[in-house]
Amino acid sequence: MKFSWKTAGRTDRKESIVRWERGHRKQESAGGQNRGRIKKDENGERKAADSERRKKQAVCLAAGILLFIVYPMTKTGSEFLINGTMIERNSYGQGEREGTVLVEGLSEDELKLPISLAERQYSREEARRQFDLALEEARQLMLGENESLEQVSHPLSLPSWLDSMGMGMRWEAENPELVSSSGEINLGTLEDLLETEKTDCAKTSLFVTFEAGEYEKTYEIPVTLKLPEQTEEEKLLALLSKRIEKLDEEQRFAEKVKLPEELDGKRLYYKNEPEYDRVLFLVLGTAAAVALEFQKTARQREEQKKRNRELLFDYSDIVSGLCVYLNAGLPVRKAWERLAEEYREGLELPGSRRRAGYEEIAASVSAMNQGMPELKAYGEFGRSCGLRSYRKLAGLMTQYVKNGSGSLLKNLEEEMESAFEERKEAARRAGEEKGTKLLIPLFMMLMVVMVMVSVPAFLAFGI
Repeated sequence: MKFSWKTAGRTDRKESIVRWERGHRKQESAGGQNRGRIKKDENGERKAADSERRKKQAVCLAAGILLFIVYPMTKTGSEFLINGTMIERNSYGQGEREGTVLVEGLSEDELKLPISLAERQYSREEARRQFDLALEEARQLMLGENESLEQVSHPLSLPSWLDSMGMGMRWEAENPELVSSSGEINLGTLEDLLETEKTDCAKTSLFVTFEAGEYEKTYEIPVTLKLPEQTEEEKLLALLSKRIEKLDEEQRFAEKVKLPEELDGKRLYYKNEPEYDRVLFLVLGTAAAVALEFQKTARQREEQKKRNRELLFDYSDIVSGLCVYLNAGLPVRKAWERLAEEYREGLELPGSRRRAGYEEIAASVSAMNQGMPELKAYGEFGRSCGLRSYRKLAGLMTQYVKNGSGSLLKNLEEEMESAFEERKEAARRAGEEKGTKLLIPLFMMLMVVMVMVSVPAFLAFGI
């Protein structure tokens, strides 16, 4: 039997070509599956975005229908024109009422006519009756914190307008040194008066003038003033204050005033009031430092959340890339290095951005090139990423390198299916979150419109 080295060489080359074509077909098949899954993922994201858009459109349509139904209800009872020919005046003291009506009959077209009506005015008899009623209401309003006008020890409340009657009110005091026209009581003058007259109360009067259009009437309201009840400390402070006022008067030509050292048999000591403004600076500084720390923590939490989201979206691409290279016959480390190399080349393209998952791959490859064992590099990769899926991937590769398990490709294909499902679910959740955030300003605008519609109605009904 003859043996030809030339024939053997051709046979070996033919077998190499066949193996390469098989690997190439597997790579193309895996790449096609990968592209199909990515396309399916993108379709899912578009469907989620379309669903959120339809939700917002439904909310806008519902808001428009609701306002269309509610608005006429809010206008009930507040129409300017009643029964075709009647216009209701504003009540006493509410000012002019202005509006516009459409007039037919003057020409072929409807004409706009602005109308302004004065507020309703009291007749003489109505004013006389209302003045007496207003006096009773004024007696109640002026009490303020006092129980009755026979025991007045707190400032009086003297309004200048009576809303329920639509009347103006003008106050004057019989003795302005005791009670001002604004209702304030001069306790020092009152105390001196009571000491002088040896009594526990002082009688005086306030005069109130009610004004209703062209009519007005003045009434006298007697009041009895008393000193407010004081605790023992308040009495001592008042006594000390009087003593200091007396010393101030006696030593008005002196450069300094010496404070009393004794009062009612008690030794007195004085000190400056603490400067709380300076303490406030310390409190504000501490609060700002704490707020900055909370802000830093919140920012770190948000950055970690963003990184985890990026890792989750990168995971499916990483696993599918590994499957492609392993199907092509590359060892695990070479496939891993190829992923890092493609990522670095992609960063040089315009519009590219850094991706968290591939950054960790590049870091692990760099560590291996500097002498770190392959198994340790995969373990550090999983721990650095932190997510369960990445730790599982690192475990699969570590197990394969350590034991030479032949099921790595099958496990990665199963993991790829799961990763694409997780990515699709994450895309759906992200779309829902964005849609929910966009609904907040939409509902705020709806509330503003509802307030704009309902407030005039409530005001018209006097609510």
